[in-house]
Amino acid sequence: MYNTSCFRKEKKLCQDVPTRWNSTYITLDGAFYYRRAFTHLKLSDSNYKNGIEKEEWDKIEGICRFLGVCYNVTRLFLGSKYPTPNLYFSNVFIVQHTLEKAILHPNSVARSMAIKMQPKFVKYWSDYNMILVIAVVFDPRYKTQFVEFCYKVLYGDNCYQITKLHETLKGLFELYQDKIPTYNVVFESESGSSIDNQALNKMKEFDALENDLSSSVEKIELDRYFKEKRLNRAIDIDMLDY
Repeated sequence: MYNTSCFRKEKKLCQDVPTRWNSTYITLDGAFYYRRAFTHLKLSDSNYKNGIEKEEWDKIEGICRFLGVCYNVTRLFLGSKYPTPNLYFSNVFIVQHTLEKAILHPNSVARSMAIKMQPKFVKYWSDYNMILVIAVVFDPRYKTQFVEFCYKVLYGDNCYQITKLHETLKGLFELYQDKIPTYNVVFESESGSSIDNQALNKMKEFDALENDLSSSVEKIELDRYFKEKRLNRAIDIDMLDY
């Protein structure tokens, strides 16, 4: 569970709440921030008996780095008034990659935490929602290159997820293309009667040709979007406006 009341801008010392995982991070992060103060207190106050040793500070630092990723992603999702779908994939990828690295980490405490957290992640998050992945593709700062990069990091170069991505993109394009309205124009002679069937058939052939050309233009525009240079990832843009 998480505790949104623990989100804060300043560093401070606070007590850990066993049922609130983010309070554990905030407690350790605050203590580590004041590490030098605790060290000085141990040297200057003989009544301070429970000082933290260097090895323990190193463990705390490793735990903070691990939990900090989860904390920042949770803060982003819950702290944004209108979180857009393009935020989803990149942040869930970061959490998954951090979990996998932590499982192999020499810090036994961080490793133990990651092993316990991974089943929950797999249950709720590992099966990426493809529609939300598509939202990242249409973020001009990421496009397909970023999604492919993430999949390769997580699953290897020849993973089926990349194939699924391109198949879904193609399917969505064809679906929306089929919904583009076409118009049948009836040509009439000066007297107001319909022109002969032979001429009408030829005009229908022309209409079909125009529809094919229109589809080609749309496909070219879609390809052009993917081939254009990506925007700088540091640029802050409003995806809904874009």
